[in-house]
Amino acid sequence: IHVTHTENFGASHARNVALPQCRGEYITFCDADDFVSPQLISVLTRAIDVFSRPDFLVWRVFMDIPMQGWTVFPKDGWPVYDVQDMKASVSGRDELFTKIVCDVEVQGFTYNKALKRDIADGVLFDETLIYAEDEVFFLNILERHENLKVCFLKHYLYCYVQHKGIGILRDPANHYDSNGVTNFMPSQEKMLTMKNVPTSAANTVKGRIYDMSLQNMFRRPDTFSSKAYHKLRSYLHKYTKYYYFDSSISVSAKIKSLIKHVLVLLQIHKPSRK
Repeated sequence: IHVTHTENFGASHARNVALPQCRGEYITFCDADDFVSPQLISVLTRAIDVFSRPDFLVWRVFMDIPMQGWTVFPKDGWPVYDVQDMKASVSGRDELFTKIVCDVEVQGFTYNKALKRDIADGVLFDETLIYAEDEVFFLNILERHENLKVCFLKHYLYCYVQHKGIGILRDPANHYDSNGVTNFMPSQEKMLTMKNVPTSAANTVKGRIYDMSLQNMFRRPDTFSSKAYHKLRSYLHKYTKYYYFDSSISVSAKIKSLIKHVLVLLQIHKPSRK
C-alpha cells in the first residue's frame, strides 16, 4: 500500500495526484465515508479471469437509506457470493457510454467501476467542474476508445452512505455560478462536444440541458447576467424536443415542465446584470 498526502483541494485533485502513481493492471475508487463488500477483490479478480480481462467492470451499489431507483443495504448484511458462479453480461463501449448517461444505477460514479489502467493513461479529472466531473472523466476515456469489452456484474459490492447536510450537493453555495447558472451545466456542455457519442446518450444530454435551463430560469429568473440569460433561452429553444420525446420521462413530469416553460416565456424579466 502506497499512501500519498496532499492538501485538500477536493476529490478530483486527490484522484489526479494518485492516478499517475498507480502501478496495477486495474484501477478502482472508493469514497472515504462509504464501505465495500468483503468480497469486492475476490469477485473482481475472478471476473477478470473468467471474462478474459475486460477493459471495464461495473457492479451494483446499495444505498444505506431508501432512495428512488436504488436498493437499500440489507438488514442482514452483505450478500455472500459463490465466486465460482459469476453472474454477468458482457457488452461494449456504446452500452457503457449510454448507461453512464442514462442509467441511474450506473451513471458516472467512480465507486462502481474498475478499469484497465492503460486505457486511462493521460486522462485526468477536470478540477474546474463542481458537478459530474466523474461522469466526464469516464466519458473522456470512452471517447478515445471505440472497441472496449465491458463486464456488467450482477453483484452488489459497494454501499454508498448518505450523510445528512454533508457534501457538495447539499451546499446551496455550490449550486450556481457567478452568473446565476446551475453548476451542473458545464459538464453537460462538455459531453455535447465529445466525438463518437451514441445517439441515445447525446439525445438524453440535450434533454437534460433543456430541463436544467428550464428549472434554472423558472426558479431564478432575475439573477442572470445578460449573456447567461440568452444562453439559457437558446437552450430552451434548441433542445425542447429531446426532452419531450424522451420515453423515460413520465407524462406528468412533462406536463409540469410544459407549464413551467409557458410561464417562463410569458414572464417579461430582463437580466438584472449586464
